[in-house]
Amino acid sequence: MGLNLNEAGGTGGGGYELLPAGDHKGVLYMYAEVGHHMESYKDEPERKVWPIFFFWEFPELRTDDDRPMSMMKRYNFSMHEKSSLRADLQFWRGRKYKEEELKDFDLDNLLGRPAIVTVEHYAKQDGSEGAKITGLEKPEEGLDVVPTHNKTQSFVLREYLKEWQTDDNGNSLSDTSSKEMCDILEDLPEFVANMVDTSIEREAMRTKEDANRSSKPSSLESFSSAEDEKDPADDIPF
Repeated sequence: MGLNLNEAGGTGGGGYELLPAGDHKGVLYMYAEVGHHMESYKDEPERKVWPIFFFWEFPELRTDDDRPMSMMKRYNFSMHEKSSLRADLQFWRGRKYKEEELKDFDLDNLLGRPAIVTVEHYAKQDGSEGAKITGLEKPEEGLDVVPTHNKTQSFVLREYLKEWQTDDNGNSLSDTSSKEMCDILEDLPEFVANMVDTSIEREAMRTKEDANRSSKPSSLESFSSAEDEKDPADDIPF
């Protein structure tokens, strides 16, 4: 199951070749939600953010080995009326969202749908040139799902974390969905995968795992305890 837009706050890997600047036909083939993080911008105090990445492929722009070029854009997963994610999605669909539309809208419904993607070039801090997505528009041919070169898929953190979760009876919650998330994680760009691993949710689960391990006696401690209870007469002389 994908992410529902109603879960976003405020509702009430691309390739390494530089994409040319301009408007291009793109198709959304994947999104990755990487959990909450504490981040600061410039001199502002830290605040909690919820990053999500959209991955686009461009069938009319080809790499040297004849694959569609690809690019990703990061958003904060918020559907506040002033958020950039909401603005881009509304430009993409060609009309604004009504609040009731957000309640049952699954982001998986966007996978495989085309858009006119605006790409602009900019100067990086190291002096090199970079490319970024600055806008989406509804294509003239409409928004019907089209075939993609890359597999359409989504990474959702809560599904991934089930690999380590248990129910009240201690039974593992791992299932086909959580294992699929593990496979998708292997294909994500390294820095995106690192954000999954350093998310507040993953760190909290890791802390819980450490606490559970420390509360259990080690095998050595159990062995020593059993040895202490033995009758010395039972010991066999060396």
